[in-house]
Amino acid sequence: MDKRVSKYFNVEKGEGRLIVHNQGVVFAEFISPVSTLQEFNNWVKETMEYIYIK
Repeated sequence: MDKRVSKYFNVEKGEGRLIVHNQGVVFAEFISPVSTLQEFNNWVKETMEYIYIK
């Protein structure tokens, strides 16, 4: 199965995550150190450079 990376940001709590998964299985979850949506989007771009999906 193909692995995917999804991003999720909770505006109310100021928390974001990157999740590496396929249907029903989570392989890795990265918690963002930033608290605003704009910073989160920048963090996602930077972090995706280091994530290799095979």
